[in-house]
Amino acid sequence: MRAAFPLVVLVWVDILQRRQWLGAVNPKAIEEKRKRLNRLGRHIFKTTGVSDTIICDMNASEGFFGQDGVHLNDLGKEFYNDYLRDSIIKHD
Repeated sequence: MRAAFPLVVLVWVDILQRRQWLGAVNPKAIEEKRKRLNRLGRHIFKTTGVSDTIICDMNASEGFFGQDGVHLNDLGKEFYNDYLRDSIIKHD
């Protein structure tokens, strides 16, 4: 990707914590995998050159998710979009 688009800023956005992982037999294990994948993604993106990482400070217990515990509610979407907007402005 970097060779094809050398001037592009690559952005890693952390996978968010959820209140519920649908179909998960072991939600604790899924949560550990999520954290590990986020660390790996941040590391890979940092080594590619011009990049940014977005670590959303939104945990599942703060009321950012809808009734299903998976999808963001309107407030959560606003916060999430603010994180994206701030990253775009930073690199504009």
